[in-house]
Amino acid sequence: MQGEVFAAFAATELENERARRAALDARGASIVTASASLGTLVAGFASLATRSTTYHPSDPVVFTSVAALVSFVAAAALGLWGNRTVPYDVADAGTLKIMATERWASHDVDASNIVMRINVSTLDSLREGNNRKARTLSQALSAQLAAAAFLGLSAALSLLSLL
Repeated sequence: MQGEVFAAFAATELENERARRAALDARGASIVTASASLGTLVAGFASLATRSTTYHPSDPVVFTSVAALVSFVAAAALGLWGNRTVPYDVADAGTLKIMATERWASHDVDASNIVMRINVSTLDSLREGNNRKARTLSQALSAQLAAAAFLGLSAALSLLSLL
C-alpha cells in the first residue's frame, strides 16, 4: 500500500517536472523573441539617427542606447542558452529489455520498486537541468529589464534635450 502511494507521488512529481521544463522552454523562447525584436528596433532607430543631419544625440543618449542594445543582445543570448536541450536520465533500452524479459514475472512490489527507482533517477536529473535553465532564464530576464531601463532612460534624455 505505502509503495503505491510513494510510486504515485514520484510519478506525479515527474509529470510536474516535465511540465515545468515545457514552461521554461516557452519562457526562454519569449525572452529571445522580445529581446531580438526590441534590439532590432533600437538598432533601427540608431541607424536613422546617425543618418540625420539635423539631429545629433548627446553622449548620454548614445551611451544609454548602446547599453540598451547590448543588454537586449545579452538577454537574447541568455534566452537561447536557457532554451538549449539539457539531457536527463531515462531508462535505457537494456533496462527496458530486462524488465520485459527477466523481470516480467516479478512480484508487483518488486516491479513497482524498480519503476520508482527509475522515475526518481529521471526526476532528479530532469530537475537539476530545469534548475539550471531557470537560473539562466532569470539572468536573461534581468538583462531584458536592464535593457528596458536603458531604453527608457535614453528616450527620456532625448526628450529632455529638446527643452
